[in-house]
Amino acid sequence: MITGKEQFIARVSGCLNRTTVLEKPTEFIYPHDMQHNYLAEASAQELLDTFVTNAQTVGIGIHQCNATDLGTTIIQIVQGLGGPVVLANDPLLAGETAELLGHEIDDCHVWNPDVGREENMTKAEGAKVGIAVAEMALAESATSLLFSYPDNGRSVTLLPENSLIVIRVESIRPRLTQAMEMLLEQETLPSSVNFVSGPSSTADIELVRVQGVHGPLELSYIIVG
Repeated sequence: MITGKEQFIARVSGCLNRTTVLEKPTEFIYPHDMQHNYLAEASAQELLDTFVTNAQTVGIGIHQCNATDLGTTIIQIVQGLGGPVVLANDPLLAGETAELLGHEIDDCHVWNPDVGREENMTKAEGAKVGIAVAEMALAESATSLLFSYPDNGRSVTLLPENSLIVIRVESIRPRLTQAMEMLLEQETLPSSVNFVSGPSSTADIELVRVQGVHGPLELSYIIVG
């Protein structure tokens, strides 16, 4: 329990030359609307180009295809990386795509809440590649926004050595501002919201960048549209 709260606040207010204690903080007036104006007039192609350029700058692999070729594109990428593979149970992945992968990769696991958390996590931990679908992508920082829900545990993209994240081209928006607006519109938030902006890395030791120290070694985006 805090004691002397009123006296403490009154002292701080006095130091700020205030004669009375405010009931609530003064509203901050932004001097500009950059957070809303950045890329606000950009076309879908301009957003895509900005997203791709920024992704490549931070070392994210980029692949582009149409929806009908998604399965074969994933197979080509996975064949270069090897299996096992774990997939989010998303409509873009779990049907025909999972079936195609199953024919090419010996061990292909679709995240299944019915088998229990431990089995799903064990499959993800042993996977060479984890594949999920982003809810949104942000052009300014090449960030993908992932929800954790029963059919798509966060382990799908956090535990495997390599992560593939599918980006719907129509989901690419300018920046974090739009992501926050989208989250505010959700009736119920997922158990976690992950913002992924590149493969895991650190430069804590002598400012030398080391990649893959606490997550996937490589990250690639598959842009569908």
